[in-house]
Amino acid sequence: MCPTSTGKFHSTLGGAIYQNTATGSFMNKSVQVDARGNDIRYSVGNEPDTFNQGQGTDIQSVTISERNHKGNIINWYADEVDHRFTTGDKPANIKDYQNRNTSFSLARNDDDNFDADIKFINNKAGKRGGAIATNWVIELGDPDIDITVDKKFLYKGQAYDADADKQNLLPDAIYVNLYSIDKDGKETLLDSNVKLSKDNKWTYTFTGLPAKYEGSDGQVYDYKYTVRESDESLLESKNSSETGNEGICSENSCTITLTNRLLVPTDYEFDIEKVISGDTPKKKSDFKFNLTADKQDGMKLPSELTKTITGEGTATFGKFKFTKPGTYKLNVKEVLGNDQRYQYDDSVWTVTINIVEDKAKDELKVDSASFVKNNKYYKGVKFNNIYTDIVNPKTGDNIFFNIITLIVSGMTMSILVIRFRKKLGLIK
Repeated sequence: MCPTSTGKFHSTLGGAIYQNTATGSFMNKSVQVDARGNDIRYSVGNEPDTFNQGQGTDIQSVTISERNHKGNIINWYADEVDHRFTTGDKPANIKDYQNRNTSFSLARNDDDNFDADIKFINNKAGKRGGAIATNWVIELGDPDIDITVDKKFLYKGQAYDADADKQNLLPDAIYVNLYSIDKDGKETLLDSNVKLSKDNKWTYTFTGLPAKYEGSDGQVYDYKYTVRESDESLLESKNSSETGNEGICSENSCTITLTNRLLVPTDYEFDIEKVISGDTPKKKSDFKFNLTADKQDGMKLPSELTKTITGEGTATFGKFKFTKPGTYKLNVKEVLGNDQRYQYDDSVWTVTINIVEDKAKDELKVDSASFVKNNKYYKGVKFNNIYTDIVNPKTGDNIFFNIITLIVSGMTMSILVIRFRKKLGLIK
């Protein structure tokens, strides 16, 4: 495309340009022109090898579609002289090729057998790339649809100012999916997990979407579009629930508003207790306890997951923050020590916390918490260590356990002697 040309390429009933080839070089006014741009080459006066030097670009520009005629994202790749496109290159940012009025070269790497009405494929250019040569106006397809999704929030029935967020109720991010809808009501996922957050002011615009499509019967039909929140379980937690979707878009430019009802988060903490039975220790020892939990969307763990209790007493890991209704589970166990005077508690406690929504107050609350050990329910988490203050003065070992060891060893030796005497026939 020469400097005097203007080009617009749409996804709506547009053409597919791909699998073309540009090779070789030639001389243009003592300037060597190397091929580039397998599929699209726009040449204006900012480069020394331009055909028409000095042409103005005040009006001329090119806009490349980022989608195909089905609405799926296209990957375009830079294909310049200093770096011809090769497999493994990163896709170009298509936003750089909207109303572009400086030179560029692009290539495609699709293997799709597009069913577009117009296809420009398998052209081989020995001088410059592309399937069309023009210095005038060319437009492929009809105007496309731009859809803006706008996230709004309600708190206690009133609009919540997301810019202020003085109560710090907003989630870190919310993710949305874009769907096209055909004449039969069939939905097709086009864009998934698009992030809405404070950074983009809770809004995003999907551009270049096809407004129409040709059905299998040869008739042209309108596309419709809708946007809904994503339910991906590994995405960032949110303390809100979607309550409204303004509707479906079918105009060339429209906005879909998603409204979320904000819920005030809640928190919960519990004590772990250490008791010591048996003899009374002459000196207090330190006992450590670990908290473990699988990642659960809607629960934020305390900063410290290991706690120490000196002697007997209680401790807490701190507050667990909950931002969504649900049932959450975690485990607590003691780190077994090596002091032989203690028989350590190897129990594993499972703590289950049930969070529900108080719809009248737009708040979350703790409905129940249970503490289970060995399939039995208790009122709280308690670890019991048995202490025996009988120690061998030479070795420091617990004499009680040494006696047990000697008894077991003696019984084992007696059994072996009896078996040996039987084998020799000394006893029957």
